[in-house]
Amino acid sequence: MTEYASAAEVLRAVHDVVNCQSQVLSTERINNLLKLGCHYLNVQTGLVSHVENDTYTVKYSYSETADIPAETTFPLGDTYCSVTLTANEVITTTHASESDEYSGHPCYEKFQLQTYLGLPIRVNGITWGTLNFTSPETRLTPFTELDIELMSLICSAIETIIINSSKTKRLEKLAYTDFLTGLSNRLFITERFEELEPNDNKFANVTCFAIIDVDHFKKVNDNYGHDAGDEVLQQTARKIAGLVRISDCVSRVGGEEFALLLTDLPREKAERVLEKVRTAIEGNAITIDKNQSIKVTVSIGATELKAEDEFNSAYKKADLALYKSKRDGRNRVSWSSN
Repeated sequence: MTEYASAAEVLRAVHDVVNCQSQVLSTERINNLLKLGCHYLNVQTGLVSHVENDTYTVKYSYSETADIPAETTFPLGDTYCSVTLTANEVITTTHASESDEYSGHPCYEKFQLQTYLGLPIRVNGITWGTLNFTSPETRLTPFTELDIELMSLICSAIETIIINSSKTKRLEKLAYTDFLTGLSNRLFITERFEELEPNDNKFANVTCFAIIDVDHFKKVNDNYGHDAGDEVLQQTARKIAGLVRISDCVSRVGGEEFALLLTDLPREKAERVLEKVRTAIEGNAITIDKNQSIKVTVSIGATELKAEDEFNSAYKKADLALYKSKRDGRNRVSWSSN
């Protein structure tokens, strides 16, 4: 195969990876591009790194000889990519041991890499990291303009995948986030509930589900305005989130209603957590302007989950318990009888 025929294969393959595999995970798509670059350049390893300050972090890798796990880090100064980023352009060498710039470099001393081609990766106009291809063997011929052009094309394809992946993550975050409080929303806690392992020992260590409702919230809006109501919801959300574990899930599921999933927690400990939430909110003075603050209380309905429970059934039982709290005078925690 001639050099130009091989280049045409690269072009077709890049097109396939970027445009024809849109449903494939970003990791697999980028790894395919690294493999493609290694085979075309006849080198052993291709890496995509993210560089932040002086830390070089491997994000994607392909190697014929070594396993280089994602999130492996190196001091930036110990990598040839430090030269690439300083120059802010494509850097190449095919015989590092005979180069004044590379023979004394920490990367050569540590890894004995003779061949290197590195390109800056830019995301939204900002240098994000590097794409590089390396080998301990000396390359018989220098890198050509065509080599560099094709690797630049692969680099552009990787930049596009990274940008699109970032957009997808932002959209997913928006889909699962309540815009006012910053908590997760009903969709998130519903899916989190469904992720709990359904087996004979489901909820064996006791998992509790609770609904927390701000008492007389309509009066807050009527008497102080909707801005004050928003402030009440935001501060209530922060108070609840600050009193539970990272492993627990707290979401805003309605106007003034929050849901709480306490996982692997015995009933008596869950009772203490919910009572702590209730008293903390009761004792919290919420500033609504420079000269005025108000206090609110919450009513809580809780249920101890059973193996057969789905989200809707758990919600219904907690809601019935919440109704009991409201009926009995509010500002209290009630449990369902299951």
